[in-house]
Formats: sequence, structure tokens, C-alpha cells
Amino acid sequence: MKKRTNKLPLIISGSLLSLSQLAMAADNDKLFNLQIGIAGVANTSVYSGITEEHAFVPLVMASYKNFYFHGDTAGYRFYQTEKGSALSLELGYTSDGYNSTDGSVFSGMDDRKGAWEIGLAYETMVVGGQFSANLMQDIGESHQGLSVQFNYERPFWMGPSHMVSWYAGADFWDQERTNYYYGVNTSEVKAGRQEYKASANTSLYIGTNAVKQLNSKLALMLNAQYLMVGEAVDDSPLVNRDDQWSMLAAVIYQF
Repeated sequence: MKKRTNKLPLIISGSLLSLSQLAMAADNDKLFNLQIGIAGVANTSVYSGITEEHAFVPLVMASYKNFYFHGDTAGYRFYQTEKGSALSLELGYTSDGYNSTDGSVFSGMDDRKGAWEIGLAYETMVVGGQFSANLMQDIGESHQGLSVQFNYERPFWMGPSHMVSWYAGADFWDQERTNYYYGVNTSEVKAGRQEYKASANTSLYIGTNAVKQLNSKLALMLNAQYLMVGEAVDDSPLVNRDDQWSMLAAVIYQF
């Protein structure tokens, strides 16, 4: 099934950010940084008939001067300060979407595709943690909508070779994006699946990241996240629950 979780990119990016902070602290003189790894991901799904899903995904993060690549997103920091604030232009691909063959709930539905998106990302240090905001717009022909995400992450246990942080945030989707992935068109109506036009939606989430540096090259990364969807998603005839859990465990090698 194509859609593992609509928060998988967030999990990967947030965890790689934690790893990046730890790695940079140990070797902040390197001009080019590259980390690769493999992660096992498990999550529940809000879609009807989809209980638990599992997958192995590659993880890649690289940076060179003001350019960076974080898993599913590439960006360029065109403004940054010594105090940790930065404004970036980002390009990314979302993992949202499904095929009509992915489960009985999608039978007779048109396929929903992931999207190429472009937008702005802002980050700054706030009371001992990092606040970030992203504004992304579809530039292809899938949902053609936009999203806004706010996230705050703060370490609560940190040492020379480990860091554990908590984070929380909100993910807003406009009507076009929400309806594309959770709406039901007139042509897709059947018994037990009525027409549905979704409105804009805001989902809330909390989670934790843990990074342990095993040696100068290897690191272990863990993540757990709880997401509660908004009313517009919860009311969809494709959905039978209003929350989902996601977990990730990864081994990372730093070049």
C-alpha cells in the first residue's frame, strides 16, 4: 500500500534533525555532511479496514553550506543568523495517497497520488528548543492545495553521545488538499460510501525522538508519535478512527 501514514515525512525529518544536531556538535568543522541509514516503520491507519502497516525505508540526510537534503525534502537557506534562526526555500515530495487496490475501502475510487510541493520553511530557537513553520504548495496536478505546519521540539535529556527530545505541533491542510485524500466524488459513490466533500482540516500531534551515538560513525535513532486528526478527516466515509500511532527505529552511518 502506498500510504503508510500522512505523518511519515515529519517523523523522518524530525528525527534526522535531532541526529544532525548531535552529529554537528561532535564535528562542526565539516563543510559537507552525509548520513545514510535504514529504518523500520510501523503505524496504525485512520482508513477503514487498514489496521497496522509496516515498512522499511532508506534514510538520507546531506548538507553542504546552505544546501540540505532531509529524507524527502531538499532546501536552501537563504537567510540565517548566528542565533539559530533561518529561512529556507524547500522542495519536497509527499508520501500521501493510495491506489484503488490498496483495500476494500478504496474499491472503485480514483487513485490519489503523492505531490511535489514547494514552499518556505522558518526555524528559530525558542526557550531552549526549536520552533519551525512550513508553508507548502502543490506544484503538480494532484491535490493542488497547500499546507501549513507548526512544530516545536525541545531536548529534555542530553549528553555527549545521546539526546532525547519531545515535540508537538499542528498540521493544517486547506480544503483542496483534505478533500483530495479524504473526499468521495459523485462518481465514486456506492453502497456504504456516500459522497463527501471535505473542508479544511487541522491535525495535532505529539512525539519523542531519541538518538544514541554508538561510535564516531554509527548512531541509533528511535521515534514514537501520536496523531489526532481533525473533524474534516474524521467525518470522511473512508475513515473509521480519529487517531493513529507511528513508530520508527533506525541505524544511521555518518560519513
